Amino acid sequence: MYEKLKNQLINRLSLSQEQRVRKLLGREERGDRKPLGFAASNGNTVQYEISAVYHPQPRILSSESGTLVQYVGDNGDINAHTLDGNNTLHVMAMIKIVTPKDAALYDERIQKFTSKSCAKELATISHVSLLAYEKPIVPGYNKKF
Repeated sequence: MYEKLKNQLINRLSLSQEQRVRKLLGREERGDRKPLGFAASNGNTVQYEISAVYHPQPRILSSESGTLVQYVGDNGDINAHTLDGNNTLHVMAMIKIVTPKDAALYDERIQKFTSKSCAKELATISHVSLLAYEKPIVPGYNKKF
């Protein structure tokens, strides 16, 4: 009798699987939920981006080994409140593409950076110099119509 009461009491007071999931979900911010899983919060995303900026860049194999490195950029104009084009946020994003993927040699995983950085410091660290493309003069191809 005692064992039966003890087991029933333990079962009632123990967290069920559903309760454990609810407890886990309770720690997530409401906007972070997706139908099939979780998305990182904005704070976690920013923390990862800052950690990536401070992380040493991977070593890239030389072009003689068949490695191709490209920087690809795009701009976005965000105008959430008006249709007239006023007060529009203009942003530019750029990524570095290394082909083939095993040509980028990483020494270690990205470590979580815990202190906050100002935008000026991040811009200084993550600056990418742009090189202008000079169109070569090729006879027969440079005619203006």
